[in-house]
Amino acid sequence: MKVEIGYDDQKKAILLGRKVAENAVKNGNIERPALVMAFCSGRVYHEEFFKGLQVVVGNQVPIIGGSAIGIITTDILSYEGHMAGVAIIESETIQLRVASAGSG
Repeated sequence: MKVEIGYDDQKKAILLGRKVAENAVKNGNIERPALVMAFCSGRVYHEEFFKGLQVVVGNQVPIIGGSAIGIITTDILSYEGHMAGVAIIESETIQLRVASAGSG
């Protein structure tokens, strides 16, 4: 199993999604992402951020997460700007499924 964190802070949401995912994939030497946990500031246009993540990991990898008041990594503590962070997991042994329920 491999797990890596990616972080970035920039205004253009699609580029932000790409950059955080690229950082995690590159730094963790992740070849086959199994799950992405993504969080971004409420200032980030989340649909474009999501599309940016998919550019890197593909549209078959489950992406879960949401809005965050701040991002904390081993190197970064950020509460301002257009910040975002992801944790990308690669595993050959864990099988993952994601389900969601609508609100009526």
